[in-house]
Amino acid sequence: MFTGLAKALEGRTAKPFDHVLIDEAQDPAPVELRFFSALAPARADGLFLAGDIGQRIFLHPYSWASLGVDVRCRWYTRKVC
Repeated sequence: MFTGLAKALEGRTAKPFDHVLIDEAQDPAPVELRFFSALAPARADGLFLAGDIGQRIFLHPYSWASLGVDVRCRWYTRKVC
């Protein structure tokens, strides 16, 4: 289902949302991430991914860049004292 929806959205210039925010971004499967990426407009603030690799519950061996998701990002490391 996610693959079909992503393919239907990929060729469209008008996307259904101005911004797409994904929380717990460490857990989606590759097909789900492709779908979320297809929902977002192709601009710098179109897709926002928030996650914590330390909380990953599913081990999907892939990188976001390998799926065609532009991962120009800002990383913040929070330290607990």
